[in-house]
Amino acid sequence: MNGNKSISDFIIEYFKKYPNQDLPHSPLVDWVEEQYLKLYNKKP
Repeated sequence: MNGNKSISDFIIEYFKKYPNQDLPHSPLVDWVEEQYLKLYNKKP
Protein backbone atom coordinates (compact mmCIF):
# COMPACT_ATOMS: atom_id res chain seq x y z
CA MET A 1 0.00 0.00 0.00
CA ASN A 2 1.39 3.39 -0.84
CA GLY A 3 1.25 6.43 1.42
CA ASN A 4 -0.59 8.70 -0.99
CA LYS A 5 -4.18 7.54 -0.49
CA SER A 6 -6.88 10.06 0.26
CA ILE A 7 -10.04 9.50 2.26
CA SER A 8 -11.88 9.40 -1.07
CA ASP A 9 -9.61 6.58 -2.23
CA PHE A 10 -10.49 4.56 0.88
CA ILE A 11 -14.21 5.15 0.36
CA ILE A 12 -14.01 4.00 -3.26
CA GLU A 13 -12.00 0.95 -2.20
CA TYR A 14 -14.64 0.10 0.42
CA PHE A 15 -17.49 0.21 -2.08
CA LYS A 16 -15.51 -1.91 -4.53
CA LYS A 17 -15.00 -4.49 -1.79
CA TYR A 18 -18.68 -4.44 -0.78
CA PRO A 19 -20.63 -3.76 -3.99
CA ASN A 20 -24.42 -3.56 -4.24
CA GLN A 21 -24.98 -3.34 -0.50
CA ASP A 22 -27.11 -0.80 1.29
CA LEU A 23 -24.83 0.01 4.20
CA PRO A 24 -25.33 2.31 7.14
CA HIS A 25 -22.87 5.15 7.67
CA SER A 26 -21.01 3.70 10.66
CA PRO A 27 -19.40 0.59 9.09
CA LEU A 28 -18.02 2.68 6.24
CA VAL A 29 -16.58 5.30 8.57
CA ASP A 30 -15.09 2.64 10.85
CA TRP A 31 -13.50 0.79 7.94
CA VAL A 32 -12.04 3.95 6.37
CA GLU A 33 -10.65 5.06 9.71
CA GLU A 34 -9.09 1.64 10.30
CA GLN A 35 -7.41 1.64 6.86
CA TYR A 36 -6.17 5.21 7.33
CA LEU A 37 -4.71 4.33 10.74
CA LYS A 38 -2.88 1.35 9.24
CA LEU A 39 -1.37 3.51 6.53
CA TYR A 40 -0.63 6.77 8.37
CA ASN A 41 -0.61 5.70 12.05
CA LYS A 42 -3.01 8.54 12.94
CA LYS A 43 -6.71 9.27 12.69
CA PRO A 44 -7.96 11.12 9.62
